[in-house]
Amino acid sequence: MSVVIRENILRHGLSAAAVVGAMLFIALLLAAAVEDLLQSKITTSVRANAQAHAFNWTDRFLSTTPSATSMIAEGAASEEDIRRISDPILLGGILHLQLFNKDGVPTFVTGNSDFDPSRAQTESALKVLEHKTPIVELFHMDHADHEELEELPEIANLDAHDAHDAHEAHGDHDGHESEEIPHAFAQAFLPAYSPSGELQGVIQVNVDVSHLMESLEMTFHQVGQYLIFGTLLIVLVPVAAFSFRAWQVMRANRQQLELNRFDRLTGILNRNAITDVLDSHFGPGKDPAGLGILFIDVDNFKQVNDRFGHQCGDQVLKHTAAALKANLPGDGHVVGRYGGDEFLVLCPQASMDDLRAVYSQMRASVRQPIDCHGTAFVTSLSIGAYVAQSEDTKRCALHAADLAVYEAKRRGRDQAVEYEPELGEKATHFSCPDERADGKTSLAPAPGAPA
Repeated sequence: MSVVIRENILRHGLSAAAVVGAMLFIALLLAAAVEDLLQSKITTSVRANAQAHAFNWTDRFLSTTPSATSMIAEGAASEEDIRRISDPILLGGILHLQLFNKDGVPTFVTGNSDFDPSRAQTESALKVLEHKTPIVELFHMDHADHEELEELPEIANLDAHDAHDAHEAHGDHDGHESEEIPHAFAQAFLPAYSPSGELQGVIQVNVDVSHLMESLEMTFHQVGQYLIFGTLLIVLVPVAAFSFRAWQVMRANRQQLELNRFDRLTGILNRNAITDVLDSHFGPGKDPAGLGILFIDVDNFKQVNDRFGHQCGDQVLKHTAAALKANLPGDGHVVGRYGGDEFLVLCPQASMDDLRAVYSQMRASVRQPIDCHGTAFVTSLSIGAYVAQSEDTKRCALHAADLAVYEAKRRGRDQAVEYEPELGEKATHFSCPDERADGKTSLAPAPGAPA
C-alpha cells in the first residue's frame, strides 16, 4: 500500500471520525439543552399545579372555617377548627399551614409546639403583603443536605433542623429510615382576603408534589436515554414523546382534581362539593336565614332508562343540569348533583318570591325537547322549595325541602311545592334535632310518598 493511499485512508478516516464526533457533540449539546428546557417545564408545571392546589385549599379554608379571620389576625382558633385543619383527610396533600397577619407577623402554625408569635417577620410574607401576589417555591428534599437546607430562607416546619428531627423520628438506630419525608414539596405564600375584599394577611401552606414530580421525572428519565444515545434525526422523537407523556400526566392530575369537585357526567358540582357549600351556610356562628333551597327530582327517570336506555338517561341528566345552571340568578348561587337524578340548588339571600321566579324559569327551560335516537320527548321536574330560617340546622332545612319535593311527586309530579308547616305535620318522623357530629343527613321519604 502506497504512502499516498495510506494518507488518503487516514485523512478520510479522520474526516469521518471528525464528522461522527461533531454529530455526537451536537447531539449531546441538543440533549443537554432539551434536558434543561424539559426540567424547566417540569418545574413550571409542578409550581403551577401546586399554586392551583394551594389556592383551592385556601379558598375552602377561608369559606368553611368560622374562626379563619381571628386565626389570621391573632392566632385565636376554636378546638373544632384546629381539629378540622389537622385532619390528614381534609388537608388533602397540604403538609403544613402557617398564618401571618396584615403586618407580616406569624400568628398561627400547625405541627410546631415551639411556635413563638413574637418571632421576626418573614421576608416572603412581607413581599406578598407588599405586592399582593403569591410566591411559590419548590424544594427537593433528596437533592439537598441539611447544610444546604439551613441556607434556605425560612422553610416552616421543614427546615434543616426539623428535617433532621423528622429523619431521626422516622428512622431506626442504625440510620435506616422506616418512613420517608416528602420527596418534593412546594411552599406557597398566598394573600388572604376577607369576603369584602380587604387584605387580612398571608396564608402559607406546604403542598406535597412528590407524586407529580416523580411521575414527570420518571418519564423524563426514559426520554433522556433516547436523547443521549439517539442521532440528530431522532432527537425530536423522544422530545415529542416526553411532551405527550407529560401532557397525559398533567391531564390525569387535573382530571383527578376536577373529580374531587365536579360531577363527571353533568359538569356541575358533585355531592361533596355542594355539601361543602351548604356547610358554609350552617357552620358555627353562621346565620342561614334567607338561604333558598330547591330540591329537584327528575320525573319518571327510571322509565326513561328502561324505555330508551341509559345513554338517553345520561342525556336527560346532562340536559337537566345545563338548564338548571343556565337559570341561576347570579354569583353565589350554585347547583349540584345530589344523587342519581336528584339536584340541589342553593340561592343565598333569597325570599320565596325569588325562589319562585328561579324554579319557574328552570321548569320552563328543562321542557325543551330532547332528541334521542330519533325520538323526541320532553322531561319534567318535581321541585321542593324552602327558605331557611335562623334556627334551622342543615338537616332540618334539607329535610323541609325534601318533604316538599315528595309532596310534589305525590300530587302527580311536574310541579313545584313550597314547604309549609302542614307538610311536617303529615310526616310523623319529621323533626329538627341538633346536627349530628359527623354532619351526615338522612332524607327519608314521607310515609306513603312515591319513590
